[in-house]
Amino acid sequence: MMRHRIVTYGGLLMASALLATVAGAPAASANPTTPMPATEKLVVVSGDEVMIRTPRPGGGLIINLYRAPEQSSGLQMLARLKAKGLVPAGVTTQVEADPMECTTIYAQAKYLCLKTVPHYWFNWRWNGFSDPQIYFRDHTPAAWPVRASVTEWNRAVGVDSYWTTGACPTGGRHCVHVWNADYGDDWVGHTYMEVDSIGFFIDGLVWVELNDRFSSAEDNRSTACHELGHALGLAHNGSVSSCMYWQAIAGPDPRLPLQTDYQVLTNILYRD
Repeated sequence: MMRHRIVTYGGLLMASALLATVAGAPAASANPTTPMPATEKLVVVSGDEVMIRTPRPGGGLIINLYRAPEQSSGLQMLARLKAKGLVPAGVTTQVEADPMECTTIYAQAKYLCLKTVPHYWFNWRWNGFSDPQIYFRDHTPAAWPVRASVTEWNRAVGVDSYWTTGACPTGGRHCVHVWNADYGDDWVGHTYMEVDSIGFFIDGLVWVELNDRFSSAEDNRSTACHELGHALGLAHNGSVSSCMYWQAIAGPDPRLPLQTDYQVLTNILYRD
């Protein structure tokens, strides 16, 4: 049985839930202790998504994830990103073969990773809490249902997601800003993230942007859900019923995560 509690206080929404834990996933509760190997600049095009990876000065990676508008392919979006100088020179491009997405036993749900030895995945530090504390600082209007999406993501046991319009908290808690604006006609949603040399997200260097140019009551919930899932460490889900699906579909896009998305968070990325 699922128990769900929502409390609002001073602009802060806190939602908690209990889900049954599914055993059998590879444990990923302790990140590797050795620094990542040197990695090349890389662009990956998968369906309607483009991922741009560059080495981070001082170690780690910078990752930009872009979601294409409807009626636009990932390759078309990549051409526009290149024209605007958003893709570094000399970068290697791969199509439909993503070295940054790891498969799982949970159907078609995947997580962001680096397929090297040792294996690296991307998640938030615990910082002394029983679960990592992620605060999504919402700068968007009601047209973007960020609050509703945060509530859904908080159903995953192992990582706690909070919605706030107030100041970012301190004391080991993490903050992801969620912005909106008219960002032009290149992409619908964008998640920016930096990870350190062993794969932890870096505070203040992970954020989400939602493009008002393509704002619609039909798909805004899906876009918000999708980008927030990336900010927690998820890659795509091959199921057309998940908001983490990797391309636009005819009609309204899926608005919610699937149980398999929760299972990846609970049993892989944030497993105790």
